[in-house]
Parts: sequence; structure tokens; C-alpha cells
Amino acid sequence: MHEIEVMNRRALMQRMALLLGASAIPAEAFAAAKPRARKRFLTPAQFATLSTVADTMLPTTDTPGAVAAGVPAKLDGMLGTWAAPATRTLITDALGRIDTAAKTQKGKGFATLAPAVRAALLKSHDVAALKPAAAPPGAPKVVFFSPITYVADQGYLKLK
Repeated sequence: MHEIEVMNRRALMQRMALLLGASAIPAEAFAAAKPRARKRFLTPAQFATLSTVADTMLPTTDTPGAVAAGVPAKLDGMLGTWAAPATRTLITDALGRIDTAAKTQKGKGFATLAPAVRAALLKSHDVAALKPAAAPPGAPKVVFFSPITYVADQGYLKLK
């Protein structure tokens, strides 16, 4: 079955709007558009840790893994352009704790460990970091009708 045969009204309207919008833009605008190099939010060491954590959590198998899908770059972009300062701190601190655990237990950074060693280390870190914890004093119990999950490492929970 061809894509056009299964297209619904909403998809058709979206594509028509896209075509109308694109036809209103002068051709020179497309020729002049050059991709801008975006500065990374994470340091090279943090980005390497993030990439290896993502690869360890979702490795490439018969389908693309997290790194092949661009997850580290997308998360870095969100941290740099969208995330609140508190969220940035939670996630960068969580990456730091993973790297520190690797250095403490294995003598080198997480990004330099062999895949099997990374998987074992991350598994034990996962168990400890996601252990249920009491809410800090004054913390909300519900946000927008959703209960909040408190764990030992809130940054790791967000990262995962």
C-alpha cells in the first residue's frame, strides 16, 4: 500500500500547509541558508560520558542504538537551549557521579571502560540511584495531577 493511500485528512492538511508555506519563501532564502555550528553545552568529557552511558543503555543491535539515533547530541542541545538551570545541574551532576564511580571502582573514566565493564558498573549504579527515597522537606507531592517519584539520584532519573 502506498503512503498516499493511507494518508488521513490531518496529514494531508499538514503537508498542504507545508507546501503553501514553502512556496511563499523566496528561492534566495534557501540558497543563502547555511547551517550554523552550534556550541556544545556539555564539556568534551561530559559529552563522552553521556555518549557512552547512552550507548550502554541502548546499544546498537539489529536497530540503531542511542548514539546512532543522535540522542547525546539532542540531549546536549536541549540542555544548552531549553532546560532550566536546575535541570542542567541535575543531569551534569549525575554524569559526574557515574564518571566518579568508574574512576573509584575501575581506576579510569566511564567513557574509557570496555563495554561489558561499563554495563556492569551502570547496572549497579542504576540500582542504587533509582532506589526510592523520601521527598525532601517542602517538596510538592503532586505536579499537574501527577505524583512525583523521588529516588536517591533525581538527576540520574532525569538522564535515564
